Amino acid sequence: AGHYLVWKYSNELLDRKVLAVSIMPTENYLGVNVLEEVNNFVGTGHIEYYIHEIACYLGGRIAEKKYTNTYSSGAYSDLEKSTRIARNVVTRFGLSEKLYQNRVYIEDTKNPVFNEEMISQINKEVDSIMEKAYNHAEKCIDDHLEQLEMLVKALLEKGILSENDLEKLFSDKK
Repeated sequence: AGHYLVWKYSNELLDRKVLAVSIMPTENYLGVNVLEEVNNFVGTGHIEYYIHEIACYLGGRIAEKKYTNTYSSGAYSDLEKSTRIARNVVTRFGLSEKLYQNRVYIEDTKNPVFNEEMISQINKEVDSIMEKAYNHAEKCIDDHLEQLEMLVKALLEKGILSENDLEKLFSDKK
C-alpha cells in the first residue's frame, strides 16, 4: 500500500504504471506491486527521479511501520534495493551534489581511488539521498493517510487489487 501511494502521488515516476497491488505473500515478499514500463517513455534521469524511485521502495517500510510499529524482513528487500539505487546515483551516474560530477567510481574493491576518506564521502552522500527519499515518502504517506486507510481496507478484503480496482477505488474518493 505504501509503495503504491508514493508511486501514485509522484510527479516523477511516469515511466511505469501499476497493474496490481497485492498483500498476498509471494516468494520472499509479503506482498507486491506489479509494475509495467510505459512504452516509449524515458525517465528524466535526474536526481529527483531517483529520489522518488527510492521513496517508492521506502513507502512500504514507512506504511508497515505506521501499522505495526515495527519492520519485517519483507521490508529488507525494499531497503536493499533503495540503498543500491542511492549508491548508483553517487558512484555510477555522477549525480551527487557534493562529490565529483564529472566522473564515476568503478569497481571500488580494485580502484585505488577508494581510500577510507572517499568511501566515507560516498557513504555520506548515499545517506543524504536515502534521507531525502525517506522524508519524501513519509510526507507523501502522511499527506494521504485517508487514502492509505482506504487502500489497506480494500486489500484486506480482496488480497489483490487490479489496475481497474485501484482506479475505481481512487476515483470514488475524489
